[in-house]
Amino acid sequence: MDVISDIESLINVEVLILGHITKEFQNKLDSKTIIAPKSVRFYGEVSSIAQISELYSSADILVMTSRFEGFPLCAVEALYSGCYLVVNNNCGVTEIIENNYNGIVYESKHDLSQIIVNFSKNSRTEINKLKNNARSSSKDIVWSKTIPKLRSVIESRINE
Repeated sequence: MDVISDIESLINVEVLILGHITKEFQNKLDSKTIIAPKSVRFYGEVSSIAQISELYSSADILVMTSRFEGFPLCAVEALYSGCYLVVNNNCGVTEIIENNYNGIVYESKHDLSQIIVNFSKNSRTEINKLKNNARSSSKDIVWSKTIPKLRSVIESRINE
């Protein structure tokens, strides 16, 4: 929410938040401890793959802010639908990001703000190219190729 608040005066942004919201976060929204910017819409749980695909296809990027995540399939669904990925190091899908071709990894809130603002400065043609890159790269995300990459990362961390 901080990032959205920081950038919404700089760019025209619409933020859709899909999925379960924790009770703790909902309490903060209800008590106004956290104020959602006007550009944010909460969808809640979306179980229809057709609706999920439609939402991803209409979006330009998927921002993953999870601080603790395994291998989230929403990133793969987003790539299949043509969403450029913006993820942090802890979200579990950095192995499928290909040198900014289909997404980018951010380090901090400041980085995330800069990435989103810079992305928004792209022409529609360039954004469509990045979306096509995402869609194209999704063809390589099959378990037989992805699992060895994940295994390598896990083993390197175990052996540190």
